[in-house]
Amino acid sequence: MASGLFHQIQCPICLNDFTDPVSLPCDHSFCRRCITIDMEINSDACRCPECRSTFTRREMRDNRLLRNIVEAARRHLEEHETLRKRVDRTAPPPVTQNNSPSDLMCPKHDDEKLKLFCETDLKLVCFICREEDQHQGHKFKPLKDAAEIKRTETKEARDMLLEEDQALTDLIQKQREEIRMTKERSKVLSAQISAQFEEMHQFLREKEEELKRRLEKEERELVDGMEDTVGRIEELLSDGREEQGVLLSALEIDRCDKLLVWWSEDGQSLVEGIQCERLPKAESLVSLSENLSLGPYESYLQFFVWKEMLGIIKPVPHRHILEDKNDPYLKVFPSGRAVQRTTKKGVFGTKKGETSFAFIKESFTHGQHYWEVEVGEKSSWAVGVTDHDKLNTALVFTSDEGYCIGKDDDDDDDDDEVVMIDIRDKPRKIGVYMDCDRNKVLFYNADNMSLIGKAECNLKMPHSLCLSPGMYQDGSNSDPLTICWY
Repeated sequence: MASGLFHQIQCPICLNDFTDPVSLPCDHSFCRRCITIDMEINSDACRCPECRSTFTRREMRDNRLLRNIVEAARRHLEEHETLRKRVDRTAPPPVTQNNSPSDLMCPKHDDEKLKLFCETDLKLVCFICREEDQHQGHKFKPLKDAAEIKRTETKEARDMLLEEDQALTDLIQKQREEIRMTKERSKVLSAQISAQFEEMHQFLREKEEELKRRLEKEERELVDGMEDTVGRIEELLSDGREEQGVLLSALEIDRCDKLLVWWSEDGQSLVEGIQCERLPKAESLVSLSENLSLGPYESYLQFFVWKEMLGIIKPVPHRHILEDKNDPYLKVFPSGRAVQRTTKKGVFGTKKGETSFAFIKESFTHGQHYWEVEVGEKSSWAVGVTDHDKLNTALVFTSDEGYCIGKDDDDDDDDDEVVMIDIRDKPRKIGVYMDCDRNKVLFYNADNMSLIGKAECNLKMPHSLCLSPGMYQDGSNSDPLTICWY
């Protein structure tokens, strides 16, 4: 491929146009087959053939943009080559030192020079050829005039190719800049993730130390009491054993007179004192058997810590309330968090007068915003965002048709855009993420944060959360939709 794009779309290994290009973390690109063979040859470590930086097989990524650029450049240069060959076929041989003036003589009419150009047949002709039947009605121009016109057209075509060449080259550079910015953005987001997790880790570490200190304090208080009890018991045990020794010594006195002397002096008071005690000493003391406990933290530690952690989590889903517009189809609860369908009849999901939506009071034109809505086991509902003039984008569920993301302009032309969605696990709670800066709305199963679907929409006008509790269905779908607060 002969073009200024040549080096941009050439694999550094095989030196041919990229085939199924892949990119490495270092931003260098290669044909998938070429880099695979290179990795097999250098099986000890995967290194980029250009910069020698290491990578893993899992880090290789399809470079779809480069593949598309290569295909576009190939088509562009093939068209250029086709045009060049066409010019070569029709152009006369250049007059050089090796070309004699006879090269421009008419092959059919001797001694006649080719002085005309037939614009109809695109051939050089002489004056006699012009008068022949095969050229009747054709247009002719002198060679100099025709050559000047074709030279101008050729230059214009070349300029167009050069302009397209430059546009493709600029596109490559722009995409590489986008790749660089994406990587920088990824680093910023990674640092943001680390910082937010570090904040939670710090909270958990501090909470862990606090609970351990509380446990140690309770342990000290209980153990100190038990140690005091052990001291008193040991003191009584020592006194009892001393008295046992005295009594044992008295029992070993053989002479009656000596035994009676001991009795009269010490024995009587000692024995009577022991006998007069109301309870044995062991029964007068109680061994402390307090069970060390953390109270509810012992069994529900993670739950209570999670509740406390909510105080440091910022931001949390918005704590917005719904406006009561006195819609006869809707009942907004006094708290402003829930909306319920009344018993009035109406067809769900069609015209404005028959589709009832409640809106939150706040509207947004920039930034990112997130809400969670409890849908429970309802058989029909809709959750989305709106500009208050028309429903912009909503996730809709009916038990008959399933889930879909719809863009409703509230007109009667039936041109509303609807995309059906297949969901395996029925969500009980829907997360709505509105990114005003990127004009995107995403819907999640808030129980596990799995993505349900997303839609592109124009969020330049103020938008807010909107809810529809669906049809009343004779009371079977009367449960409210509730905005979750944390």
